Amino acid sequence: MDEQLNAREQGDIKHNEGAANPGGNGFGSHGEARPAGRIERIKAWVSGHRRESLAIMGLLAVLLVLLGLTLGWFVDANRGSTVGKIKEPAELKVLGPNATATEQIDLSYNPEYGDTKTGNTVTLKRAFCVQTGGDGFELQLANTTNITGLTIELYKAEDTGPGDAPDVRGIAGGKPYSWKMYETDLLKSFTPIEDPGEGASDPTFKDYQNVQRNARPLYRYKKFGKSELNAKTLDGSTGNDTLNFIIKLSWDESAKETDVIYLIARNTSGK
Repeated sequence: MDEQLNAREQGDIKHNEGAANPGGNGFGSHGEARPAGRIERIKAWVSGHRRESLAIMGLLAVLLVLLGLTLGWFVDANRGSTVGKIKEPAELKVLGPNATATEQIDLSYNPEYGDTKTGNTVTLKRAFCVQTGGDGFELQLANTTNITGLTIELYKAEDTGPGDAPDVRGIAGGKPYSWKMYETDLLKSFTPIEDPGEGASDPTFKDYQNVQRNARPLYRYKKFGKSELNAKTLDGSTGNDTLNFIIKLSWDESAKETDVIYLIARNTSGK
């Protein structure tokens, strides 16, 4: 009797436990446990591998920092390349009239070019231009001084208008040109480069000593802004890209000497 009562009480206790927790541990029916979910498995793994978890979190933080720095540099560099893009220097060319290719300007006396002679003094005018691509430039002129009384003048040139007398005219590159000088002699506003003096070395002859003074070129230069360009000679240009010039020379033809004149164009970064 007592055994039956004990068995019934134990059965009641188990029944009550089942009633209080009808699903067993809540993961399945009849008290059977369901497999742990993904989040619970991650939590369980992290709980049992705390040191490895901290190392992984540290590595991820470093990777995120490096990624942020790389993206920041790329964005900043890309912005800089857009805002501060460097323009390539223009290709400067000293050319003949109508921007025709020339290696040297013929400075010998020739009446067919309109050259004149008064007594022994000859005067000639020659056309040339500096093609810049639309930027400003510096023009340098240098000449030796063997001929006594040689005078050099330099003027800007423009196309003649109706009724204008041309200072130079001819055909170049299959096209006629007719230019006149305007403004004043530009050489008066050129800046001279200091003459080192007799017997001294200079940039032309470098380490050679005792060079005769008249054989050393005299240098002077002047900068021209892009607003002074007065001709368009390049295909695709949106505005003027060339400045036309006329050089005028006179000397005593009886002087049996020879001089050389250099015309050099130098880039000034578009100023």
